[in-house]
Amino acid sequence: MDQEVLVAQHYSPEDDIAFITALEPLLRDPRYIRVDSKPLIVLYRPSILPDAAATLRRWREYCRKVGIGEIFLAMVQFDVEDPRIYGFDTAIEFPPHKLAKGLAPINDQLQIVNPRYSGYVIDYQSVIERARQHEAMGFHMIRGVFPSWDNEARKPGQGYTFANSTPERYREWLAMAADYARQHPVADGESLVFINAWNEWGEGAYLEPDRRYGYAYLQATRGALQKRVASQSRRIVIVSHDAHSHGAQYLALHMAREFKEVFGFKVDVVLLGEGRLRGEFERWATLHDLAGVDPQGNKARQVARGLADAGIEMAIANTTVSGPFAKTLNEAGLRVIGLVHELPGVIEQNRLAEHARSLAACADRLVFPAAQVRQGFERCVRLDASKVSIRPQGLYKLNRYAVTGGRERASQALRNRLNIPALARVILCVGYADRRKGIDLFVEIGKRLMQDRDDVHFLWVGHFDVRHEPAIRDAVCAAGLQDRFHFPGIDADTDLYYAGADVYALTSREDPFPSVVMEALQVGVPVVGFEGAGGFASLLGHGAGVLVPAFDTAAFACALRGVLDEPVRA
Repeated sequence: MDQEVLVAQHYSPEDDIAFITALEPLLRDPRYIRVDSKPLIVLYRPSILPDAAATLRRWREYCRKVGIGEIFLAMVQFDVEDPRIYGFDTAIEFPPHKLAKGLAPINDQLQIVNPRYSGYVIDYQSVIERARQHEAMGFHMIRGVFPSWDNEARKPGQGYTFANSTPERYREWLAMAADYARQHPVADGESLVFINAWNEWGEGAYLEPDRRYGYAYLQATRGALQKRVASQSRRIVIVSHDAHSHGAQYLALHMAREFKEVFGFKVDVVLLGEGRLRGEFERWATLHDLAGVDPQGNKARQVARGLADAGIEMAIANTTVSGPFAKTLNEAGLRVIGLVHELPGVIEQNRLAEHARSLAACADRLVFPAAQVRQGFERCVRLDASKVSIRPQGLYKLNRYAVTGGRERASQALRNRLNIPALARVILCVGYADRRKGIDLFVEIGKRLMQDRDDVHFLWVGHFDVRHEPAIRDAVCAAGLQDRFHFPGIDADTDLYYAGADVYALTSREDPFPSVVMEALQVGVPVVGFEGAGGFASLLGHGAGVLVPAFDTAAFACALRGVLDEPVRA
């Protein structure tokens, strides 16, 4: 392979001097990377040099002689681990070299489509665990990390691939390497980490943005390093109107997690109501409980002043319901970013017009997930256009089945869990089973579709509004379809449901920009929804799903039938 792709090289003492002479202009450049004020030179495989120790001596002597001074020499751990053998200043891990040696492949766990494939697939997490076991060896070493690796392009049918890499796993590994670097500097004040990612598309080792992950790997790099250097004074407040297990509250919870884990902030969360997610919020933040308290009363003002006195300058008020307390925070001196999720129906039903006006008046910035949500908000509040941003909230987690072959495994596991036939088609909805989310429409659509299809099962994951549960269950029983409607209740781990379903049925009468749409699309599950029911319509209307006339259950059932009958989509 070396003879076919790379030019064979031979080395002599004269070559050593010629090489260091060629480097001289770079070593003198003030922009050149230095360690301990010495220009850094890295040697990939010293073992193939006739006398690596002699080469290093020649380079050092030359640099002293011409006035460059001392140089810092590092070697990659390829087939030799101890840099002292040759006289290097430090070793550098270059994974997958060394760390992946001897790891068991997971080929037998995958569906490999090439019958002639003779390469190896290794689980990325196993490399992290191998790295975690490393102990200091008595010599200087720079820990190495790679975001992903797949050299199948260079060795068709015989490559090495590391599967199941994600930005979060990479961040975990990089953070671990950064901890080691801080504890074991290679020189005075020099804590270094080596990332094997030089835009190497031929080996799948790159940090640059791509279509699947966008900027996630770059963000993970920043997060892993910022976490180690962030000042303790970096604090932020997140206001959640309660801690019930609904979409907006999960969004607030995961914002708290990201601010702490990725950006290194100390997070203070103010809860304006009770809920089962309270314990989860406590994992990531200092909690301030204002449940049942006047958000503009004495206790609320005391909490706001305490946050301001602690030096906190910024608060995120999540949902319109937080408007009155956002005003209290603003009066205490904090800047406020308001996140608006509600459409007019919710604002009117819950009498939130005054809350909306308070939020609009005190916020430095108002963020809407879609233009339709902004337009609805403007029905009760006049907005300053200079303060408005439209930003879809994105996903707060990655589905663990969003890997090659993941949906097939999830499909089988879900049908086993539901105890339904392996070839059954599953229509999914996730959320609070109430009228706004369209639980009644969901059942009506299911009944229509089941009239001429005996292979479909309808699955709703989430707890019921107790006011509607009896009527819904009675309707299912009256139709004799108890075995084909499934209501497992709340399950925080929804990955299997999304990845194992065939179609996502968004039956909401009104929903601003629900995360469920993006969670379904993340694993390639098509979405059917109603026209005009929320900001998600702009996404589905551009080819990411199917829209049907508002609340027309016959049209919805017909659309589901069409998606199920089109293998490319379902």
